[in-house]
Amino acid sequence: MAVADADARFQQAVALVDAGRLTDADAICRELLGALPDAPPVLFLRGLIAARQGESPRALALIAQAATLAPDNASFQATLGAFLADSGDTAKAMAALERAIALNPADHASRRQLAQQYAAAGRMSDAASLFWQILRDDASRAGDWLKLGQALEALLDMPGALDAYGQAVARGPEDIGARNRLGACQLKQGLLGDCIASFEASLALQPGDNPASVGLFAAKQMTCDWDGFDSLEK
Repeated sequence: MAVADADARFQQAVALVDAGRLTDADAICRELLGALPDAPPVLFLRGLIAARQGESPRALALIAQAATLAPDNASFQATLGAFLADSGDTAKAMAALERAIALNPADHASRRQLAQQYAAAGRMSDAASLFWQILRDDASRAGDWLKLGQALEALLDMPGALDAYGQAVARGPEDIGARNRLGACQLKQGLLGDCIASFEASLALQPGDNPASVGLFAAKQMTCDWDGFDSLEK
């Protein structure tokens, strides 16, 4: 098959994927691989098709094959890392994501994914370092501050964790998880007034099924604040 013809057929397969015609797109990919059995972009596209069809193991195998054949393709490495992370293979996920970042240092999505894998592996210092790198470039995302706070808290850097959680709340004032993390950290540090304010703000946003009620209950006991205590106890 001529290169121009192969490229045209590949673009047709991409268009079919965009249109949701996955079976037809996969048929073209199989045709192309019959003529070009080691074509990384075609293998990669087949992997994406398999993923959208719910065939995760086959998707991972195809994407891994593409990444092996094209080790300097940052997108392939990043996608492989994400799939490996989803599969629970932390060690291989970290290796692929580290490779992706080395190839494309501006890939903050892979940095976030790698930081989460570091945290899962107990490498909290490495996780915190990566989140600091991300936040130096873009400090607007509440989720990045929240994850940094969790890493710093695990490292017993409580002042740093408090600041990070506060930054998360400032950027995501309706984020219940960030408010509860901040409140729990304040409780650990004995900042009971601030803790009560954080948990009360959380409960105002989500009155039911909110872990903040447990933290608020404890803080009110410690401060002998009995206002509304009976309903909170229930």
